[in-house]
Amino acid sequence: MKGWARSTCLLVIVAAAFGGCSAITATPTEYDLTFRPVTGMRLAHDVSMEVSASDGQERKSAPKQSSKRVINIVAADTESYSVRVSVNGTAVPFVMTMMRDGTLKRLAPDNPNGPAPTEEQVATASTMLKDAVGAGLGTMPWRVGSSREVALRIPVGAAKGSEMKLRATLRRITKFERRPAAELTLDGAGTIAGQGSSVPVLMSISGIQWTDLQTGAVLLSTMTATGQSNSGGRPVDVEMKQEERLNLRASAGL
Repeated sequence: MKGWARSTCLLVIVAAAFGGCSAITATPTEYDLTFRPVTGMRLAHDVSMEVSASDGQERKSAPKQSSKRVINIVAADTESYSVRVSVNGTAVPFVMTMMRDGTLKRLAPDNPNGPAPTEEQVATASTMLKDAVGAGLGTMPWRVGSSREVALRIPVGAAKGSEMKLRATLRRITKFERRPAAELTLDGAGTIAGQGSSVPVLMSISGIQWTDLQTGAVLLSTMTATGQSNSGGRPVDVEMKQEERLNLRASAGL
């Protein structure tokens, strides 16, 4: 009888140790992907874009566009942060204050007596900044396998109607350049009508993004958009590729 009791206790211990008790369930881990800047942080991104088009007989590619974008956090608190952006060494003539969810709170021009930026310029700048720092992922925690809708602005000059809705999915937690990172995929579709263009292009978009777990900053984002337009009555296939890579050596405060 005693031997039976000892055997039963041993089986219970072994079952518990190897997860045999069905009453014990693991709670999925949640990850905060909110952008969490601090005063003095600097994010230096290398940005590139390639555009090509083919009518089935000839394929043409526009010159590759490359730029260096630096986002300097000039002030930050628990509710908002203020940034100054420079592109290829030239600073934009205003400071933007963003809420933690990525919405624009205030835009302060360097010259308050100068011409005010247009509504479209403000919308484009704030949305692109929101994408650049990863604020578009929202403030709610994420779990591996979870998805949600996010907005993306395709920077085609002064493009009209270039904001698209994408579905972002957290695929896994991994490492990127030795930093803990969240790997997300992005998929969606929308239309783009460039300035002066009367024919919108229906684009399908797919991409992948690695977000830094310590700060919520975007470490690398790659996007490919494909679609079809019309030129002289003939269909034209269009492809756009965009990459934004954080230069860790040129950045600070991470």
